[in-house]
Formats: sequence, C-alpha cells, structure tokens
Amino acid sequence: MHWQNRNLSDYDYSFYVLFGVPFDRTSSFRAGSRWAPDAIRSATANFESYNSFFDIDISDVPAHDAGNFEAGALVDDVLDELYLDVLNIVDNGKIPVMMGGGTLTDIAMCESLCKTCRRGSRNRCTGCTF
Repeated sequence: MHWQNRNLSDYDYSFYVLFGVPFDRTSSFRAGSRWAPDAIRSATANFESYNSFFDIDISDVPAHDAGNFEAGALVDDVLDELYLDVLNIVDNGKIPVMMGGGTLTDIAMCESLCKTCRRGSRNRCTGCTF
C-alpha cells in the first residue's frame, strides 16, 4: 500500500480506515485541498473524546488513521493507485474515510466501492450517482 503509516490504532481491529489525500492538482478554481488532511487532524487533536449529544466516546470507535496517501506527479497514476488502495481497504472488510483530495479523487474512491459492489466491472452499479 502507498501510505505513510502513523500507527495511531491497530489496522487489523479497525472498522473504519481514515486516510488523507493531499492532492489538488486538478483544482480549477482554488487550490488548497492538499492541506486538508493535516489541517483536519490538527483541528480535531483537542476534541473531547466523549460526545454527550450522541452518547458516544470517539475513543471507542474502531478506527485506524493510515496517514496520508502518497500522491505522485501524474494525475492518472494517482487516481489508479488510489483506486487500488481503496479497493484493498474494502477487500479487508473496512470502511474507507477519505480526507482531502478533490472531485477526481472522489470518483476514484467511488469507483472502487462500486467495483466491490459489482465484483468485476468498473461500470456503474446500483446506487452510484456518477
């Protein structure tokens, strides 16, 4: 996999896998999503772990932070690698949670989820909206 592992929780026992995609080379108006993953982590570092409204302690959520995806120089390569890495997360029975990226990275993630749904085709599956 193409991750910079932060070792914050154990991948094997997680249900959710969070990962950042510091990538905004395809932005057409305002770049900056490459800074989003680290900014989100920084902003949430001081959250209280217990939320009384939802009656949940976030430290009890089985989540793993896989760090940031290593975005390469070529857009097509980035999308192909992201597609395969997200497919691997889903094949491991986990739910991927992507931070950052942009419209094209969203599509690569959705395509990998659709492939898991249909098993064998990158064509549209029921429920996909792209």
